[in-house]
Amino acid sequence: MSKITLTTVTNGQNISAINSNFSALQDALNNSVFYRLNPVGEPNQLNNDIDVNGNKILNVDSLDVQNLTVAGDDITHTADIAVAAAAAASASATSAAASAASASSTLANALIKTNNLSDVQNPATARANIGAAGLTANTYSGVQTYSFDNVSVVLNDTSGVGTASLYMQSNGVNEWQIRKGTSNGFNIDRYVGGSFIDSPFSIVNASGVVTFTASPVLPTPATSDNSTNGATTAYTRNIINGGIVPASFTSINGTAPLTLTGTQPFVVLIDTAQTSPAGRFRMVSNANQWQLQRNTAGAGDFSTNSIPLYVDAVNRVHQAGGNGTTLPAAGEVGEYIQATATGLALVSGSSQAPASITITPGTWLIQASVRYNIGTGCTVTAYAATWSTSATGSVALGQSSVHAGVSVTSGIGIVIASTPAFRFTVTSNTTIYANSFALFSGGTLTGDGFVGALRV
Repeated sequence: MSKITLTTVTNGQNISAINSNFSALQDALNNSVFYRLNPVGEPNQLNNDIDVNGNKILNVDSLDVQNLTVAGDDITHTADIAVAAAAAASASATSAAASAASASSTLANALIKTNNLSDVQNPATARANIGAAGLTANTYSGVQTYSFDNVSVVLNDTSGVGTASLYMQSNGVNEWQIRKGTSNGFNIDRYVGGSFIDSPFSIVNASGVVTFTASPVLPTPATSDNSTNGATTAYTRNIINGGIVPASFTSINGTAPLTLTGTQPFVVLIDTAQTSPAGRFRMVSNANQWQLQRNTAGAGDFSTNSIPLYVDAVNRVHQAGGNGTTLPAAGEVGEYIQATATGLALVSGSSQAPASITITPGTWLIQASVRYNIGTGCTVTAYAATWSTSATGSVALGQSSVHAGVSVTSGIGIVIASTPAFRFTVTSNTTIYANSFALFSGGTLTGDGFVGALRV
């Protein structure tokens, strides 16, 4: 039904119906409406339940209720029980505190009476009275156990320049000491009869370097061990004598010969003062030859190399630059330089140079020869061959071949003069000339020259 019922006004002149409607509105507003801002003194209480239809009541300052039910539970009753329990607990706590104070007083009195703690205000005296450990030096006669999560025992050198030590004794006599030294190094010290002998093991704090004063005795690994275990001298001997590494080793035993076997056994010599590829040589048994190889590979692995010296299958010694079939490179022992020239028109009684070479610093064996071509009507009465550092060289002992007091005509055709091989040392680049010299008359005489040098 409608909450306010009004009379229908059919005529604007029906004052009675209008006043009746206003009276009904006034009664409804005064007696049935719940005001947000109620006039002072006017009633504003509810006469029936309010259904908020699942909505919230917000910003409530306080609730003054006789009973409160939440989700079907009587909160008022539960609160009454909690208040009673809290009051009982408070009374119990007060009683317990009084009992604890009484017990503490009783215990203090008992300690004083039983243990004669006559000066409990002095901690050192109190500890001494009951036999507790002091804060300075103490001697323990039983096992001390420290049990804690991440437990530690700290020995602190408060000076920063002293030592911190843990001694182990036999009948009061020092036998071992674990010590932090004055330079913060770690040491295990050995005592004999209470006297310090040495520190068999020590570690330098700054570098971590470990020092043993005697050779440590370690278990010997099996020869098959390929781990990071320490190798003892016995293990090393077993490896070598057993021919395990490298595969070419078969015999090392005291002063016995060292024997290397394999398809190409070799010994490598490395001069660590030089940077690769220099300073690396190896001796190799290869292709029925003994070879001395020089590394030329940048990696220093001899993947490329030269062979300055080798011994062949019939015991001949070769000095070569490659594999024995090529000439040695410039600057290597065995390097050979030569030059020839033909058809030089000669002048009787004049020293001329039909051929020449240039040699670099080192020691050489030098030889020269001149072939004289005698033309028609020419008679040669003397001819010679020599070599020198001058294009008009002179005759020198060991460097010349002279033929005089002869009479050679065109019917002979040619004559040859050759010098012996002569050892010659130079300290700078030097030109060596093959020199000719002849006495002749009539016709023409030409010369073919040769000069050669072998580095030794």
